[in-house]
Amino acid sequence: MIFRIFKVVFCGLVVALSVGCAGIGSSTDASSGQASKLSSAEKLVMLRAQQRWDELLAGELNKAYAFISPAGRAKLQAQDYRTRVNTGHFRKAVVQEASCQIDSCDVKVSLDYVVGGMALKQTLSEIWILDEGNWWFVYRG
Repeated sequence: MIFRIFKVVFCGLVVALSVGCAGIGSSTDASSGQASKLSSAEKLVMLRAQQRWDELLAGELNKAYAFISPAGRAKLQAQDYRTRVNTGHFRKAVVQEASCQIDSCDVKVSLDYVVGGMALKQTLSEIWILDEGNWWFVYRG
């Protein structure tokens, strides 16, 4: 009798744990609320894109410049980049999603900024490419 009760309790516990663990692989991304079924490339690109925006928001233009693709940096010197980029209007940037192919990703960024005292919000589309074993921002300025 005790063995039978133990068997029922044990089986119930196994089922409960199995159901509880079933949701682990489909956790949600806190920033977008979407199912987190991203590839490793998409996760890495989103991380790098957010890091670049964090540097821009902090006014660290040299650090943000370092995320530009090697070909882009060959065409655009850091001092020229610093004169072209005005981060004074930016208030908040959140990388929302990335959609990747083999060697390129389209990244969506929600950007809050202020112009003429008016608070605005816009979704930007950025292109990131795989080059020299890493993901790089394609500067189109």
